[in-house]
Amino acid sequence: MAGAKPTLNLRLPVALVRFWDAEGGKPPAALPASLPADAGIRVLAEDRFLVLPAAGDPAIFDTAVHWCHRLLAASAGTGQPTRLAALVAPGEAVSSGREIRPIADPLTEDLDRRPPEVEPGRIYLTAWAARILERSHSLEAGTSYQGPSGTSVPLMEVGRPIPSQEPWRNPEIFNRPVKLVERKTEGPRLRAALGGLGVRLEGPMGCGKSRLLSACLDQRSAVRLWLRAQPARRGAPNLLAQIAGQLLAPTARQREDPHHPRIEPAELRRLRGLFDTARKAGRQQLSEWLWTALASIATGLDSPLYLVIDDAEQLEAADLDLAVSLFREQESTSPRLVFAGRGRVWPRALESLPRIGLPPLDEDEMNQFASHLLTGLSLPAAVHERLLEATGGFPFALEEGMIELIRDKEVRRIYGSFFFGGQESADYRPSLRLVCHVEAEAERLAAAPLRLAALA
Repeated sequence: MAGAKPTLNLRLPVALVRFWDAEGGKPPAALPASLPADAGIRVLAEDRFLVLPAAGDPAIFDTAVHWCHRLLAASAGTGQPTRLAALVAPGEAVSSGREIRPIADPLTEDLDRRPPEVEPGRIYLTAWAARILERSHSLEAGTSYQGPSGTSVPLMEVGRPIPSQEPWRNPEIFNRPVKLVERKTEGPRLRAALGGLGVRLEGPMGCGKSRLLSACLDQRSAVRLWLRAQPARRGAPNLLAQIAGQLLAPTARQREDPHHPRIEPAELRRLRGLFDTARKAGRQQLSEWLWTALASIATGLDSPLYLVIDDAEQLEAADLDLAVSLFREQESTSPRLVFAGRGRVWPRALESLPRIGLPPLDEDEMNQFASHLLTGLSLPAAVHERLLEATGGFPFALEEGMIELIRDKEVRRIYGSFFFGGQESADYRPSLRLVCHVEAEAERLAAAPLRLAALA
């Protein structure tokens, strides 16, 4: 038709979710509850839906797991356990404006013909979907799905979220830590700013903000709580709930961490009692409890307590209001606020905090990082050069490229060590996780050219 605008089809990464009656082996007549389309969720049929990256939020598998929990809870009868089970798998879909169409793959076709043997009330992820979860979860080996086409897919049973080993992504890809690359300009500036009331550390996706900030705080022996802004669609705890959880019910790892606040048993019991009372009374009382708890911790410290708010670009209104209130009412016992993120529009009250911009690694820094990360792999020089050229100073992109080479079995593990075993023609390929991040960031920035370049 003359004058009609061409349709632009985008190929997007998605989390595909399916439900079965685990006892009867059949799909349910309908999903047990409604799903919010504005959270990047699209219902495909009575027994399945998909999750898309949303603006600023790449966590499609975390979101899928959250809604599976809610749907399984809604499917249970009064006093009766649910008969349903759910499976989450990675996939792709084509978007042409408002229409989202999943792309068939061998696993999808096999599942149409033969459901997996699963236990009711359980949520299963394919092993690769479990690897791409943004938050660490307790995982147990489930069954191995054997499809009628011969497809064999290991399944993991997913449990509750658990604290990550480190605050940055990919701390040990090859089962060993990677040495920090010193930032000669930004490192000293950040260390100096940490001596003030707070700081905003901003830089593009995957340039090393969390790693640098963690190292600078370590050098100060700073006691801190590391928090993450997380969109509501994931069902993750807000900032106040994260603070309460870390203070009142620290994990074994947090109790052993010398940088985690220490609270005497008697004071801990008192704060728990106050929290239980405040939680029943409402948000205002919870805010008052927060000030009480922070003041209690500060009186036992020789230096300030730091509240680190990572992924600050994802802060939603209520959490942003909380951060503003913490900054406005600065006292001697107030925590120092440290924001790390990709940049955002800030409330006027927080614009007075010094801002430090962190660029990608320069050529020398990236060579140092690659030397630390890739040591011992015996990569051909041509492959090494292509990887560095493709990742352009972004350590996260290089890490994810190496994970993709592991998945494609071009880097193999032999007796506990990793070695390159592929062809010298091996090239950089972005992982599904990296594509999710780029798509979500493109949505956040409303930058269609960036999206097209990332998915080309």
